[in-house]
Amino acid sequence: MLKSKKLKKTIAVLTLSLSFGAIGYLELSGTVWNQFDYQVLDHIYKKAVATGYGVKKSRQIVYLIINEDTYHYFQQNTLSRHGLARVNDALTTFGAEAVAYDLIFARPAPGIADKRFANSIRKNGRIYLPVGFSISQQTRPFIWKQGGAFDRLRSEFLGQVVEKNNGEPWQTRRASMQLDSLFLVAKGSGHISALSDEDGVYRHVGMLVRVDSLYMPTLTLSMFLDYVEIPFDSVKIAWGKTLTIPALEGSYLEHDLVIPINGRGMTYIPFVGAWGQDFNQMTVQTFLERTEDPALQGALRDFFEGTFVFIGEASIGIADLGTTPLEKDVPLIAIHAAMMNAFLNGQFYSEWSFGSAIGIIAFAALVFGLAACFKRSTVLYATGLLFFTGLFIAATFAMVEFSLFPLVTIAKCSGFIFLGLVAGLQIAISKEQLFIRNAFSKYVPDRVITELLAHPDQLQLGGEERELTVLFCDLAGFTSLSETIPPRQLVRSLNDYFSEMTSIILEEGGIIDKYLGDAIMAEFGAPLRLPDHPVSAVHAAVKMQKKLAELQQGFVIRGKPCLRNRIGINTGQMVVGNMGSHQTFDYTVIGDAVNLASRLESANKWYGSSIMISERTFSLLPAGIFRTRLLDSIKVKGKSHAIRVYEVYGLQSEDLPETELQYYLAYEEALAAYFARNFKLATELFMKAEKKRLKDPAAKLLLRRIRKIEPDKLADDWDGSFALSAK
Repeated sequence: MLKSKKLKKTIAVLTLSLSFGAIGYLELSGTVWNQFDYQVLDHIYKKAVATGYGVKKSRQIVYLIINEDTYHYFQQNTLSRHGLARVNDALTTFGAEAVAYDLIFARPAPGIADKRFANSIRKNGRIYLPVGFSISQQTRPFIWKQGGAFDRLRSEFLGQVVEKNNGEPWQTRRASMQLDSLFLVAKGSGHISALSDEDGVYRHVGMLVRVDSLYMPTLTLSMFLDYVEIPFDSVKIAWGKTLTIPALEGSYLEHDLVIPINGRGMTYIPFVGAWGQDFNQMTVQTFLERTEDPALQGALRDFFEGTFVFIGEASIGIADLGTTPLEKDVPLIAIHAAMMNAFLNGQFYSEWSFGSAIGIIAFAALVFGLAACFKRSTVLYATGLLFFTGLFIAATFAMVEFSLFPLVTIAKCSGFIFLGLVAGLQIAISKEQLFIRNAFSKYVPDRVITELLAHPDQLQLGGEERELTVLFCDLAGFTSLSETIPPRQLVRSLNDYFSEMTSIILEEGGIIDKYLGDAIMAEFGAPLRLPDHPVSAVHAAVKMQKKLAELQQGFVIRGKPCLRNRIGINTGQMVVGNMGSHQTFDYTVIGDAVNLASRLESANKWYGSSIMISERTFSLLPAGIFRTRLLDSIKVKGKSHAIRVYEVYGLQSEDLPETELQYYLAYEEALAAYFARNFKLATELFMKAEKKRLKDPAAKLLLRRIRKIEPDKLADDWDGSFALSAK
């Protein structure tokens, strides 16, 4: 039985409207891909690789690894270029096809080490030395410097490709170059600049980057083109679609090699397996020791002959480590090896196009619309269940076929249409629009109601600008937690948590602005004026942390999940009042000061802190009440100026263990040395602080930052600030 004509007309209008809404959203986004799509695909990718449905592994890929024992073998704290020269000579003997160093030899070595190393590179004739670029989306002139390395980069390693359309390639401004004496004798070069996705996972690599008006290929693309004897200028690129290496007459390529790319020239990295399980590897010291044993010469030749050897760091704390779809803390040399393997095997992953995804969403809308026409609602629900189950199966099957399916985006848009149909039908059938509107009305605090009753003229749109303090509190790891426990148990735990946190905020004179999922937004100083609102907000934050610690004990006893939160507090000028439309409005605050408080809450995760306050809030706190420390100088996303941020870690009236006091003292001294550009002293003090608190994120963050600093290249206006990469 079908629904009435009136309802079928409603269904048709709803289906079309929801479809246009979902597709319009994607049109505005400009892409059907987001980080959630990739994160879901990571799990499918792991399963595909584990079950043998990943890319094939070539025996032509070999790692020569530099680790902690390598430095012991060379008996020095830096890489011995005499020792690496021995490596080059041995690889020449054993017939390696090509050798790529994932290292930048930017500074000269003492004595004749560089000359010895350069001679070994020249003698081998197949060694590639990379260039590291700083890349961005902005088009700026490249900074050329004097020297043979830059001259060779310009004359030999940059080129033009055959472009079929316009794209948005990554731009370069500066380069980390090899020593002239080494770069001039290398066989070739390419860039090794790697960018992670927004969530910090390395899934894509840029096939080429723009240097002024020319391009430089990635290191592995350069090696492969030389291997098959195809000039870089012959490469064809259709931005947002493909990069094609043509099988030219006289080359060693039998068929055109087509590589899927996005609008920036990036392709999905086809990792073969987890580190240590992907390709054959040997440490440098083991290799050199075996070269001295005549009985092992044949085995070494079998191991290296005809191979592409990648030499790089895998030392703990020294190597460039990153997260891949398969695992965490992987030496990034794995990216280059995986790409060379893909070139050799011709296996790359293509990502579903915008049009294909739109087609699936339109198909979903049609199926849901037809199912909704049946009188029994179970037909629509069963259709939805089958469709969304089929999406997951399709994503898995597509992965096996080397195609990446935007599962989350398609599920989200299809779910929007499905839920919109369900909700629309309920409204049309029940005629309870007023009830639904009230069911979703926002909570208004008693203090606001009292103020509005006393001053009914405020019951209109608009507000006033005042200095207030805003507190944002968010549960850490809530998304992961919600996936591991039953929804009812999660809701009960959240209710217990929200009840306690709300009581503390209200006791300290604040108001609950809103609950944002697992987050709380509160204001202090409105609607009733509160002279010491910064103190009240910080007091509330400290009490909230203490109460949460008490709740943890109860949660453990009752078998409930443990919760941990982060709090951000800022004081500043903001507009407070009734915001919204003439029909519905909300008492809230808006302004940059509000956004900053939210950013500070999120910034806690970088430093392992629980309560972070702005320098404005800190300046208004009386001395002798709270234990605070300067954490860092940061630039939040979307802002160009830096602010200093502080951690509140207790009350002065409470005792603190001696080791904790020593930790905070060492950290503060280290930070002062860092801002004074005394990076050696800062490093020593941060390491001292780290010993007092093992695995301290704050100290580790500053140590990593210091390692990347080149003091002689610091700008005069360097302020030591850290730009947050996420909101």
